[in-house]
Amino acid sequence: TRPILIVIMSVEYALLGALASAVGGILATATSFGIVRFFLDIPWQFDASSTFIALPVFVFLPLAVSLLIISHRLNQRPLTTLRAE
Repeated sequence: TRPILIVIMSVEYALLGALASAVGGILATATSFGIVRFFLDIPWQFDASSTFIALPVFVFLPLAVSLLIISHRLNQRPLTTLRAE
């Protein structure tokens, strides 16, 4: 059951990271457009490279952190974990 738990947690955190990255990219793009266009009065140009570089970073970062955190709990016996909580 440990491999199944690892797969479930990996998919969950990868999807959460992808969602957070997509929402963050959209909000950052909209904010930069608003600031550059309406406050600075200069032409705005979308730079897709920074957005698409950030996407995999923010998918794998939460995935790696969550697997590091959960690895300690997965190596313990279930009864020990349940008694601690």
